[in-house]
Amino acid sequence: KGIEGVTVSDGVEVTRTDAEGHYSFVSKKKYGYVFISIPGGYMCEMDGALPEFWQPIAGKTQSEEHSFNLVREDNDEHILLASADYHLADRYSSQDIRCFDDLFIKDVKKFLSENSGKKVYNIALGDMTWDIFWDTFSLTRYQAKARSFPLPTFHVIGNHDYDMSLTNDFKAENAYRKNLGPTFYSFNLGKCHYVVLDDMVYTNTITGGEASRSSDTYVSDEQLEWLEKDLENVSKDTPVFVCMHCSSYTIKSVSQSGLISVGLNFDSREHQTMLVNLLKEYTNVHFLSGDTHINQSIPRENMLPGHTHIYEHNIAAVCASWWWTNYESGNSICKDGSEGGYMIFTNKNDDVRWQYKAMKYDVSKQFRTYDFNTIKEYVETDPAVRKFFQIYPNREKYTAFGENDVLFNIWNWDPTWTVSVKENGVEMPVKQHYIEDPLHTVSYDIPRTYTNGELTSSFRTIKTHHMFSVHASSATSTLEFTVTDGFGNVHTETMTRPKAFNADID
Repeated sequence: KGIEGVTVSDGVEVTRTDAEGHYSFVSKKKYGYVFISIPGGYMCEMDGALPEFWQPIAGKTQSEEHSFNLVREDNDEHILLASADYHLADRYSSQDIRCFDDLFIKDVKKFLSENSGKKVYNIALGDMTWDIFWDTFSLTRYQAKARSFPLPTFHVIGNHDYDMSLTNDFKAENAYRKNLGPTFYSFNLGKCHYVVLDDMVYTNTITGGEASRSSDTYVSDEQLEWLEKDLENVSKDTPVFVCMHCSSYTIKSVSQSGLISVGLNFDSREHQTMLVNLLKEYTNVHFLSGDTHINQSIPRENMLPGHTHIYEHNIAAVCASWWWTNYESGNSICKDGSEGGYMIFTNKNDDVRWQYKAMKYDVSKQFRTYDFNTIKEYVETDPAVRKFFQIYPNREKYTAFGENDVLFNIWNWDPTWTVSVKENGVEMPVKQHYIEDPLHTVSYDIPRTYTNGELTSSFRTIKTHHMFSVHASSATSTLEFTVTDGFGNVHTETMTRPKAFNADID
């Protein structure tokens, strides 16, 4: 039976099926495929875990027919797992495939078991592979592995999913299109509309056989023209999720009162404004992105003027720091100190809620505490630390902290959260900082330096805005932490001090 009103596109033209489920249009066949925007309440056929919402098309001139089968699926209430930066390369040194299966796949299977009967989907927000290691793990190998994932998985192209042997943006995407389909498209789950965009323009140059592997970040004119047509079929009260690899915004600093300073992150401010304006009549817009390997949550209340209809979730990485903290220290720590993990979005009609999920912990764990007294002792006595500061004397030495200070990192904090710390039942003043997380430093920077004497700039610890501190009255007092997110979920920890500090700290 034909289904009316299904959106169909070739990446340029956008049409809808008639009452009998028929559609037709004249296509220049630029992108080499035709795809549907899966309607809410349905699901397309599957190739394992890969939704078959697209089909390759043939020659440039002939007329051709493509039909899509849909089955009813009650997904008005559904869960989306937003995961980023798998960086699978099948490298022996980092043992990334094993870590991916043991951490991400195992944790997702546990989540599915705990949510049996619910509709759960996954979107991979780019960098599923690592272009410089395509000789060991290509996009074709990734496609085969993704078929075996335990839940339906949609994909976003990342900068490491481009073919670095080519210098043309369109051609460099061909390997991705061949294996995973459109680089921009849309689909619906229940009452939510999901838009996938490619927000990179590859500017790769090759000199002396070496590729620069460079790219600019913005959404191209062609995609914006397509998106305008796509949104014509979406009512203004619909929650809209815009899924891209690179973040659209960045947090530059944070004040003591928790006021974050937000800046634009696209290389083309003009294109960023055009994208934002296309969505200005939608009141419930969420940008989902990866790429940075950190958590940056920017709520509407803190957005720049003219951007306050958007909440951006820049989500930390499944691979944490490219699997290196797993290899160096046996843990999974992102550059900002966040645990490696993914975001859980629970969607019921127009009600959208979310929580960060660390893969190694229950969802109730949302932060980590540090006793500065034991950090100081570690720094003063560990030989690897001494070598590190000899090579990098300007790195963070936490001079702003003293005896009996306690630090804590709330991984997915935003200004809607509340924080309470008590000592002997007495509320303690909480300060916010823009500093490096010490656990990532001892999990990657220091052991890496100790073994080969240098850091990779992309992997090193960075300053984060979601670090806090309190000052205790003694070295042995017990502290009670209560951290509450914007939805009222309460997360607690009783910190018995002194608390040990090393790469194995919980």
